[in-house]
Amino acid sequence: MLEALAVSVLLHLDPPDVMIYVDRGVKIDSPDRLAADSACKYLRAVGVPLPVPYVIQPLKSNGEGGSQVPDPSKRVSGMLLSCPEDTTAAVTPRTGR
Repeated sequence: MLEALAVSVLLHLDPPDVMIYVDRGVKIDSPDRLAADSACKYLRAVGVPLPVPYVIQPLKSNGEGGSQVPDPSKRVSGMLLSCPEDTTAAVTPRTGR
């Protein structure tokens, strides 16, 4: 199980895809695991069939009042192929979007 991370999940339904925003400073050891742990409960809840593409977008501070903005240089994407009960998903990494 991953430690509690500060993430926000945005689920698009038509066509289905998942965008996961991760707070700055969070180290992402396994993008595939993060995608499964963060998104599978939502995908199951609305009955979205797999596979579903995902993007993990880390955030960075923009220096103005501590607000956070996307850091495109650290963007990671892949394909979520399954959501097993233990949230250890089989995924296929991909680059770009």
